Amino acid sequence: MTNGVLAFCQTIHVSIFNESPVKRVVVSALKGNYQVIGDSSFVMDLSANDALYLSMSGQKITLHSSSKPVGMFSNIRFEAADTASVLRINPVSPNLDARQYNDNLIVSVAFKRILLVNEVNIDNYVAGVVESEAGANAEPEFYKAQAVLARTYLFGNTDRHTSEGFQLCDGVHCQAYNGRSARNLSIPTATKATKGMVVAAFDSTFITAVFHANCGGETESASNAWLNGKNYLVPVKDPFCINSPAAHWHKTIPLSQWKTYLKSHGFKLPAGTSPGAFDCSQISRKQFYRIGDDSLPFKQIRTDFQLRSSFFSVIAGTEEVTLKGRGFGHGVGLCQEGAMQMAKIGYKYDEILNYYFKNISIVDVNSAHIKKAPANQPLLSKK
Repeated sequence: MTNGVLAFCQTIHVSIFNESPVKRVVVSALKGNYQVIGDSSFVMDLSANDALYLSMSGQKITLHSSSKPVGMFSNIRFEAADTASVLRINPVSPNLDARQYNDNLIVSVAFKRILLVNEVNIDNYVAGVVESEAGANAEPEFYKAQAVLARTYLFGNTDRHTSEGFQLCDGVHCQAYNGRSARNLSIPTATKATKGMVVAAFDSTFITAVFHANCGGETESASNAWLNGKNYLVPVKDPFCINSPAAHWHKTIPLSQWKTYLKSHGFKLPAGTSPGAFDCSQISRKQFYRIGDDSLPFKQIRTDFQLRSSFFSVIAGTEEVTLKGRGFGHGVGLCQEGAMQMAKIGYKYDEILNYYFKNISIVDVNSAHIKKAPANQPLLSKK
């Protein structure tokens, strides 16, 4: 797909509460007014502070006001009267925290649940993703960098869920999106300041726009993390994140449990193997933990023991093994805590992106010729 198609994409359809089997939900107008359209016909107006109750009835949605039934429909659309309108959506079966959303809402039944799809302006969506993924207490230049990455992922993955009736979901399968950005005005401002800007690789494809919480002082290569190398996702020394809280961690495991674990993965450990044989130092990132001719990927150990990262050293004593770790997350791409510190000391968003991603261009999606990368790219996730 070229930018010619993407340039006309002003809204995105995002399945919200996507990982929850919603059966009943309350929809209210927090700000502004909405037209309620059922099966393509006008049903009623929804004014500020009014609420409607929606429940799943077979393959249809039953709609109630606070005082009476309104009707039963296959599809219900909440159409915002203007850009300032805001919906409050509160699932009650299951009972979930309410969220606020800009723009429009489309409701139907699919996959044995109420399917809630936010038809949202791209800038509003990107700002919501930035707040969901990065929090509300960072510098504007960091938010600009995160907005460019969120937008890059969006345009590179607009067909991720098309067979299901929407384009993206709101979970880690795509990008975390917990509703509109309302906690820090710097976030929507940063989004607008970078409007249309995305990151392209040398071959004019959208990059795999990955990031993580903290790299522990050195980012990881994509080839080590996912066996899918990218020339822009290579190890980068990062002094900016090492004093952050997530930069260091440790976990203690009984030596007997460690031996049993290694033996279950084919390690040959003769009786009387000294504790020192288990020691392994990761000053720079390594792919494998080795004892003699036996090896195991650090990322597998991380998964099996639910560790914060795969960047750790092994220090064995007579009774226990200490995993002395660095960083939080997969370590590939942008280090959020490092990027936050860079922004704090004066780096601009483009300098931040060029520090963590190599051989890239930051371009306007509406004026550059960019195509999607091949399928089966790694997911956007901090973990």
